[in-house]
Amino acid sequence: MSWNLRKSEHELDRWLTGDLSRIAVAEGSKQAKLEEHIAEIKTELAVQKQEAQEAEALLKAFDGIDSAIVYGKYVEGKTLEQIANDCDYSYSYVKQRHAELKRWLTFIDKYELDVLRFSLDR
Repeated sequence: MSWNLRKSEHELDRWLTGDLSRIAVAEGSKQAKLEEHIAEIKTELAVQKQEAQEAEALLKAFDGIDSAIVYGKYVEGKTLEQIANDCDYSYSYVKQRHAELKRWLTFIDKYELDVLRFSLDR
């Protein structure tokens, strides 16, 4: 996405001040919407950055085997069996811990949504 942003900004610069500046831009064309496209990319990059920061903070909230499970499963894309083997825990224990972690994460998500709804209703 960062590459796409740089490419789009370079193209816009060409249309505004570079070799394409003498060419008329058709209304509704891709070139006419380039600034809007750049703004959308910047917004998406900001959202991704915020989500990455939140995910990192969440990962830091866990320690020990819980951290290994969350990081292995959701960052590295490992199976619970692979995580169990890597950490020298039984698969059934890792599976049980993962299920408990998912319940906690679901609870936290629901709680945050309820708080948001409550604050919007006021």
